[in-house]
Formats: sequence, C-alpha cells, structure tokens
Amino acid sequence: EIISNTIAAAVKDYRFNPVKEEELPYLVYTVYVLSEPEQVKDLKELDPEIYGIIVKTIPISESKRNDKVLNGHFTPKTGLLLPDLEGIDSAEKQISIACQKAGIDSKKEKISLYRFTVKKYR
Repeated sequence: EIISNTIAAAVKDYRFNPVKEEELPYLVYTVYVLSEPEQVKDLKELDPEIYGIIVKTIPISESKRNDKVLNGHFTPKTGLLLPDLEGIDSAEKQISIACQKAGIDSKKEKISLYRFTVKKYR
C-alpha cells in the first residue's frame, strides 16, 4: 500500500507536475501512519498541532414516501488534513482547508468531523 500510494503521489496527483526520473535521488520520503479516526462532537476536542482531521459530508437519504431526495448528496465527500502543518494554528482553519480540499461548502453542506494522530517515519 505504501509503495502504491507513493507512486500515485509522485505521478498521478493532479495538483502537481509528475516527478521526473532525474529528480528521484533528491527526494525525501515521509510516511504517516494514521491512528483509527474518532468522531469529534465539539471543536474543543481538536488541536491542529496534535490531531489531523477528516471532514465528511453527511450523505442524503431517500424518502420512502415519495422517493424524493432530502438534504445533502448521495456520495459523501471527504477531506483529510495532517496535524502539525505550518500556518495552521486553529481548528477552524484546519476544518476550512480540509473542506476546501474535498470541495465541501461547509456553509451549505452538513459535515461530520473525525480526528486522528499520526506516527511519522522519514
């Protein structure tokens, strides 16, 4: 899984140009192993220096009575942000960036929050 994700990050991430073969000797590799995520009920449970976050939209359900769609969407959107990132000094900023990464409009879409810790290997 680590090898597969590393290759995908190097050559398939749409946000960056693919890594070229001649750049490989100069790369530094870091692997983050995430703990099991736990749901967050209150923003006071977050600390961007200690916890990473996962934001997920709450998927809609279909009405049994009239087959109409209710709030949200069918497929949840998910955004993840690692802990202890430079420039992220509040839970609100952390949530905002994770939502932005996932294409979530937190003013219009309902979200649930999860936190996790990481072990970092370099």
